[in-house]
Amino acid sequence: MSWTKFLESAFSNCNLSSNWNEFIKHINEPVLDYLHMTSGMLSTNCPQPVLPRNDLENIFSGAKDLIEEITIAKLPDNIKRYFILQLRKIIAAIEEYKITGAAEVVDIVQATFGKAVLSNDIIDGKATNEAMGNFWKFMANTALVVSTVVGLIQIADYTKKAFPELASPKEIIITSEENKP
Repeated sequence: MSWTKFLESAFSNCNLSSNWNEFIKHINEPVLDYLHMTSGMLSTNCPQPVLPRNDLENIFSGAKDLIEEITIAKLPDNIKRYFILQLRKIIAAIEEYKITGAAEVVDIVQATFGKAVLSNDIIDGKATNEAMGNFWKFMANTALVVSTVVGLIQIADYTKKAFPELASPKEIIITSEENKP
C-alpha cells in the first residue's frame, strides 16, 4: 500500500488556514484510483445496509411535520425541547445519510427509547396527549423501518411494556400508512 504515503503526506501537511490547492496537490490520479478500489473492496466485504430513499423521505417529512405539531402542542417546555431536539437530530442524520449511513438514525432512536426508560415524564401522557402519542408512534415506526434494513433493534422487556407497538410492527406501519393523504 505504497499509495497511502501520499495521503499521509497530504493530511500531515494539511494546514486549515491554507487553501484547497495546498492539500489537493498531494493527491494524484493513482491515489484516487486506489481509494476508489479500496472503497469498492470495503463495500463488497463489509456492505452497509441501505434504507430505501422513499423510507428516508417519509421519515424526514414526518419529522418536519411533527416538529410543527409539537411546537404548538400543550406540553411542558422541557419535553417539547427534548422531542424537537430528537426530531432535528433525525432530520440531520437523514440529510447526512450518504455519509453516515443508517447508524446515526439507529443511534438516535435507541437513545430516545433509552431516555424514555430512564425518564418517565417523557412517556407519561402518551395515551392522552395527541402530540406526545404521535411522537412516540413516529419513533416506534422509525425504529421498525430502520430495523427492517439494519437488523432488529434489541428491545428490553420494560421498553416493550411501555411501547407495546414495538412488539407488533404491523400496527405501527398500518397506522402510519392510514395517516397519509
